[in-house]
Amino acid sequence: MYTPTVFGGPFKGLGDAADAIQQKRESTKATVHQVGREKMRGIRKMFGRRRNKEWDGWMQGEVTEAFKIYLSSTGTKGAKYRFQKLDYRCLIYDSFLKTYHHYNFTMKVNMPSERRWSNRTYFAEVKSTENGKHYFCCPLLLTDDGHCFGCRNVGINLKRPESGGYEKGNVESGFPFDTYGS
Repeated sequence: MYTPTVFGGPFKGLGDAADAIQQKRESTKATVHQVGREKMRGIRKMFGRRRNKEWDGWMQGEVTEAFKIYLSSTGTKGAKYRFQKLDYRCLIYDSFLKTYHHYNFTMKVNMPSERRWSNRTYFAEVKSTENGKHYFCCPLLLTDDGHCFGCRNVGINLKRPESGGYEKGNVESGFPFDTYGS
């Protein structure tokens, strides 16, 4: 009987061995994610959370496009707006063909029916598909606390609407190497 010590044998049968292997895989996976997160925390501290201006400009363009599509979908005409800041971002990787960004961002907005400008926070998802990019955007309410496995697994405190047309990922979702939260 062969007894691999790394899995804690000897085993009474193949089922016991398979269970031990699965337990080892699960414990290793948690360690790998934890190490990845710890490394990213160290990198963020080392660089003082400086962000690349090119990336910021690209992401600003992404959320602004999502915002324009949102305004168009609501039939809003004559609204004035200015991008204020990117609050949070999270790149989520579900599979090779399924990746997407979730964003929280602030726009300074003046709707046609309003006299004053106001800062408003929005959620956006930008997803690349075979047919090009797909954009989803909506305003965030103070009570919004929607779920996304990807953002949760990466540890980003990004707000999402309670429901809507965005990806929520799966238990394997995440990508801890491209996140930012302020």
